[in-house]
Amino acid sequence: MVAAFEQAGLPEGVFQYLHLTHADTEAVMQHSSVRHVAFTGSVSGGMVVERAIAGRFISAGLELGGKDPAYISQDANIQQAVDTVIDGAFFNSGQSCCGMERLYVHESVYDDVVEKSVALVNQYRLGRPDDRQTTLGPWYAQRPQSLCADRFRMPSSKAQKLD
Repeated sequence: MVAAFEQAGLPEGVFQYLHLTHADTEAVMQHSSVRHVAFTGSVSGGMVVERAIAGRFISAGLELGGKDPAYISQDANIQQAVDTVIDGAFFNSGQSCCGMERLYVHESVYDDVVEKSVALVNQYRLGRPDDRQTTLGPWYAQRPQSLCADRFRMPSSKAQKLD
């Protein structure tokens, strides 16, 4: 990402990308040279940002939470709907604040949606983000990996049928 900004001609130092511990992140946000904080993540993470910049009178852009559902109706273009919802669920390896986490499907198209979804996901190639053959990158940490694995282990009895 930094290389893209440099190639676009953005002056050196204007854009900085940092990997920090939580404590170091708070220290950076509290530094007098920081005048704006942009954060995408959990609501609890947003609360940490709020506390870290309290009393500083600086701006913050917070994109928090996200349990975005999708619905596929009986009259939908099924392939287009599947392409869209699977992209929404897997975009950024599912680590997007707007990543789709629930899917509601009309019972009359359920089997077709499942079949097309499985076929699409089976085309994904997990790998290094700098490999052009990769279509699905790694998770950034153990927690999202564990959450996803837990959902795959969820018994089908937990699935909900809406009347």
